[in-house]
Amino acid sequence: MDPALNIRLAAALKSAKDQGVPKENIQKALARAGGASNGSGQHFVYEALAHDSVGLIIECLTDNANRSLHNVRDILTSYGARMTPVKSMFERQGLVTVALDKSVGGGFNKLFDIAIENGAEEVNERRDLETEEHIIYEISCAPTQLAQLATADWNQGLVTPLATVLSSELAYVPSDPQPLPQEEQQSMDELVAELEADNDTTRIWTTVALSS
Repeated sequence: MDPALNIRLAAALKSAKDQGVPKENIQKALARAGGASNGSGQHFVYEALAHDSVGLIIECLTDNANRSLHNVRDILTSYGARMTPVKSMFERQGLVTVALDKSVGGGFNKLFDIAIENGAEEVNERRDLETEEHIIYEISCAPTQLAQLATADWNQGLVTPLATVLSSELAYVPSDPQPLPQEEQQSMDELVAELEADNDTTRIWTTVALSS
């Protein structure tokens, strides 16, 4: 098995466990994401608003557009959310997720330099996805720099591998992420989990600020 997939699965499962999401839901989501690149089905992007202030972008890959729309709308309605334009609440950015080997001395400085040299704008640690062997970073860039950043030589001149690219994608990044009160956050987590459990859903973006 590809080591990068092991790292990605471990990070996803840790995040799922911390949020109370069933392990099988995360594994199914990873399987869908892995199969999304084969070109089958149609890609749809739905926009929604929850709790009167939280924007959601829901990406789906489906062989039945009516089913996908019906399922997404029903889930949203059950949580008091509604479909409405919200893309103005997001910025389009390139996003590369990288796992940094903790055993490499001065690893972050090396990773940061390589990222900047290849067009990165920000490098942010994702502590909620950290594993025992790796620290996970999300590196953002302009959409036009995504290909260069995703194919950068992260291990240039090193005997011990420095970093592994887990994913690269065009992301919807919230322009002004905001935290939610605990009760509303729990409801949002449940809404996102139910949307993710739908077989047609491939990715969900929200304007909720990530907890540190």
